[in-house]
Amino acid sequence: MVNVRFFQSEEVRKMDLKKFLAGSFAGVFIAGAFVTAPVFATQKTNLTGNQWRLLDVVTLPNGGTNFMTSHPSYSGGVASFTLPASADGYMVYMLGNYNNDLTDKAIKVTADWNKSDGYTTRSQNCGGAYGRIELQDTTSGTYNSNDYWRYTGQVFDLNKQQSGTVMAPLDDRAHWINQSGKPATDTGINWKELQGDIVATSPYDGFTSAIKNIKQLGLAFGSSCRYASGVANDNNAVFNLEDYSISVPTYQDVETIFINSANMNGSNSTVSLDPDSLYRFNVSGTWQNNVFNTADAQYMSTNGWSTYSEGWPGLGSNEFKLQVNDGFVNWGAYNPNHDYSYYTVGTGSTVNFRIFDGNSAVANPQPSLGWYGDNSGYLTVNIYQLK
Repeated sequence: MVNVRFFQSEEVRKMDLKKFLAGSFAGVFIAGAFVTAPVFATQKTNLTGNQWRLLDVVTLPNGGTNFMTSHPSYSGGVASFTLPASADGYMVYMLGNYNNDLTDKAIKVTADWNKSDGYTTRSQNCGGAYGRIELQDTTSGTYNSNDYWRYTGQVFDLNKQQSGTVMAPLDDRAHWINQSGKPATDTGINWKELQGDIVATSPYDGFTSAIKNIKQLGLAFGSSCRYASGVANDNNAVFNLEDYSISVPTYQDVETIFINSANMNGSNSTVSLDPDSLYRFNVSGTWQNNVFNTADAQYMSTNGWSTYSEGWPGLGSNEFKLQVNDGFVNWGAYNPNHDYSYYTVGTGSTVNFRIFDGNSAVANPQPSLGWYGDNSGYLTVNIYQLK
């Protein structure tokens, strides 16, 4: 175990409220980036017993708001705290310092809390009360939205669960969302962030830099669409952090499936996916649509991949994409090797993969049976369970 030291400066106690307000942003979660063959972990860094800071947002006598800092109690390596009543404030962050490179790692958190449907948030736009894994590469001074990231692939639903384990692989870029709601797969530059400023660096590059230069990590508490709006409970509910660890992720090979581009129904897995587990789908290969068009899971080309695009003009950007359970997903940025990945939580049932051929530009797009006759070739999907 590594001893990680956390500071408690007055500067942090008076944390810039702008960061909190901007942390209440709308969420997006769709894609993944290709990763190499699974590796197996032998070591981990456990942060559970170290000193954490709790940041509640409170209303001041003058009607303004500010952060109040406190600390959890510790017993047997478990960090515990009582959530504030809504009249007293809202729990926003559980944070600690961490100054190591997280590239190719995964964060695993196990917690339990009092079963109650009385968890509420400050959000006026949407309901629910959730805990999400959070990381930051700044503690003070100038910052932008690429300095704050939350993981949306697997979360604690405080009103529906009373315990759980969530895992956040750092290579699952689609489910890492910055403060302005942009996923770490986004390669766009010079974009306008939530605060109105122009950010020159793409979210993709911003995330790459952030996970190499981590300053703080922990949990953020908020609603279904505002990740740091804060959570309260009027019944003295206690939250217990049982495990917060970082390691190289371990993947268990589940199944390999071949997807026939000429089959409108696609292919189902033979294995049902555990509803409490996170899975990674790796897809590889290309297939042919008539003699002119070549496609992979996300992109297509008419000239042997000298150029490429998503979809087909007039038929929408999702034409030819590989669907998961009849839904379109973003498999990530173009990969010349045509290898991509996507993470999802199991549903307790099998999973279907289908190549979509039809008009995706219409509302509620459906595949067209007569369009599959000139398709040939297969995509290969490997399913892995994150352990």
